[in-house]
Amino acid sequence: MKIMIADTDIDTIKNFRLYLRHSFPHMKVVSSITDVNAFKPETDSSKPDIILADIRFFGAAGHSLIRETYELNPNIKFIVYGTYNDIEYIEKVMEYGVIDYMFRPVKPPEFDRCIRKAEKVLEDVERAVQEKQELLDNYRQRMELFQDRFLINLLHGHLDDEYEISASLKYFGINIKEGYRVFVMRIDHYKQVMLLLEDDAEKHLLIYQMLRLTEERIKRLSGGGFAMIYRFNMLIIVIGGDVPTAESANFCEELKNDISARQPFTVTIGAGRTYKKAADIVISLREAEAALRYRHFVGYNSVIFLQYVEPNNNVTYRYPAEREKSLIYSAVAGEYATCVTQLARLIKSLEEIEMLPEKLAGKITLYIVVAINRLTAEQHLPVPDKFNFMQFFPTKALYEIETLDHMQQYLTETLKNYCAKVNELRSTRKISLLEEAKNYIRLNFAENIKLADVARKIKTTPDFLSAIFNEFENMSAYDYIISVRMKEAKRLMRELNLDDERTAFAVGYQDVKYFRSIFKQKEGLFTHEYRAEARARYQ
Repeated sequence: MKIMIADTDIDTIKNFRLYLRHSFPHMKVVSSITDVNAFKPETDSSKPDIILADIRFFGAAGHSLIRETYELNPNIKFIVYGTYNDIEYIEKVMEYGVIDYMFRPVKPPEFDRCIRKAEKVLEDVERAVQEKQELLDNYRQRMELFQDRFLINLLHGHLDDEYEISASLKYFGINIKEGYRVFVMRIDHYKQVMLLLEDDAEKHLLIYQMLRLTEERIKRLSGGGFAMIYRFNMLIIVIGGDVPTAESANFCEELKNDISARQPFTVTIGAGRTYKKAADIVISLREAEAALRYRHFVGYNSVIFLQYVEPNNNVTYRYPAEREKSLIYSAVAGEYATCVTQLARLIKSLEEIEMLPEKLAGKITLYIVVAINRLTAEQHLPVPDKFNFMQFFPTKALYEIETLDHMQQYLTETLKNYCAKVNELRSTRKISLLEEAKNYIRLNFAENIKLADVARKIKTTPDFLSAIFNEFENMSAYDYIISVRMKEAKRLMRELNLDDERTAFAVGYQDVKYFRSIFKQKEGLFTHEYRAEARARYQ
């Protein structure tokens, strides 16, 4: 451990050096300074582990100088010392790497304590650094795992930030240019092929060889790309560079022929459309999967482009189903602000679809309203007899929707009232459940009841019940049980003069010591003090 001593008194520095040499010979004093102006350059050059310093050495700039040192070199720790009058100043710098402090005159036991504490802190720091390095080394060895997770999220549409996607592609060293098209390659008649294989190793090698052949083909493309195993009988291929359809078809045909020449089976490839944004790779993937399904009609051992089998379908695979689902769930949860955000995102996604079919906005709105109605019923809200769902969503206006702007306006207005009603109904249900729970507790407090027992009795979950108590009673359900027990315990001691054991048993406690402890904690008095106070009050 390397130590630097900072003090204006040369004798103090000599004494510390001498003591360290005799009591801690394994430690090395790498520097000692008496001028605060030399502090920073000396710290940079000697690189100490510990700076042993008089707090007054730093003068008026002490606080900022110690903080700056800590921020630039967080592994450097301080031990400071001063007089009792310096304690306020010392406390101000404790958060900046100061691990301990001493008072003048510094006594050997205090000095030993601080140095040993410093050793322990540095050992912990070194261990943490080693563990972090080991973790980093292990992470680097398993980078492919994280790359695979990133690509899965990208292909599933969980990433929509172009900058984040671009940065991740660069981080993982995936060379692919803008203009993305996805292909899905599937082994034909896979079940029959499996009968020819002896074990799982052959199954894995089969798809792995397909991956290697595909990667070799991708390297020849100027726009780059990547491929990954999606299932044991399927590869997903993404190429970049806005490759023309004819050239893409040649790429697929050559790849298909490569595989057929090396394996006793054929493959069929489905191709999606090309998209400019990386976030739209998921759309091209959906299209490629749909194109692949046409192999039953077009024939196996084929390359099938979606734009040929579904030339006019520009909506199905771009439709933001997840955003629609989020809007529906937010509405039934009564989260109006979230509804507005989700609706705006849904509308934006729909606006990006070219040639949106006429009156589709109205049909989408109708579906959303119906889905909200269905989900409302599934939530078992305490809907009153006279509740009319369609009073929140006027039918006439609903069927008049023709544009996305009209759709956004209609849902923004109607969801506001609907969410308000949902929250009102939920609040009513919560209050009803709370009263049921409180009644059950008041009737059964003498039993060994648990939160799960109460929740089961009133047909809800312990977490939901606990949240209700915190919301309306400003206490946990457990604290409410205790409050009921303590109220009854006080009545028994006050009116019947029961002793602690009988009182504890009567209110649900088998251990009288625990009862006394809870009573003192909640009431602020010992049981005998409460009895005395009660007698004095009622005499």
